[in-house]
Amino acid sequence: MNARSVFINDATNGVPQEKGHTWSFDLDVDVTSSHWGLGAGLDTYFWVSRSVDLMLSAGLDYFFSSRLTGHDTSYSPDESNVNPRNDYTYSDADAAVGQPKLEPLLMLGMRYNF
Repeated sequence: MNARSVFINDATNGVPQEKGHTWSFDLDVDVTSSHWGLGAGLDTYFWVSRSVDLMLSAGLDYFFSSRLTGHDTSYSPDESNVNPRNDYTYSDADAAVGQPKLEPLLMLGMRYNF
């Protein structure tokens, strides 16, 4: 609802339904960003057999702030915003879309050696 207020006509284009469901594939086509960051992590392998290892990986990614764009509106960290809604700022847009700053990573898997 916050993203509708910040990016889409002050949330005046219809009424959201009270119930619904969603499938998430971590892809958002309404609000885009080209932010990038740095990450670090560690991997460790546990021997299971001659050709199979159990792999555990953990890390942390940090993302720098970047321009957020949706529909005909964009917000920048330096506040050079294009067509902002109701005096919203970059901080408002960032909070509305939940852009990550720190993202922990944890992966468990199997590695097969040929």
